[in-house]
Amino acid sequence: MHSCESYFVHVPKVKTNKGRIDAVIIDKDVHMFEFKFDGDKDNALKQIRNKKYFEKYQGVGKEIYFFGVEFTDRNIGDWALEKL
Repeated sequence: MHSCESYFVHVPKVKTNKGRIDAVIIDKDVHMFEFKFDGDKDNALKQIRNKKYFEKYQGVGKEIYFFGVEFTDRNIGDWALEKL
């Protein structure tokens, strides 16, 4: 985890009791990222919801956002955003 003034960046693969989140950025809000390589952004969001990765960050007084990111040939192909 890196700290810089008012935000924290949790490096990839943050552990929860239900699995590992690919990346989390915490500033005034919590931004959770699930990456799918040659996968589907909607499945990435579904994984965050189904495994309840967000539970670790509930009750901290911040809005929580999910980002489902799909990669194609090492580039971001598409992404989706959802607010808890």
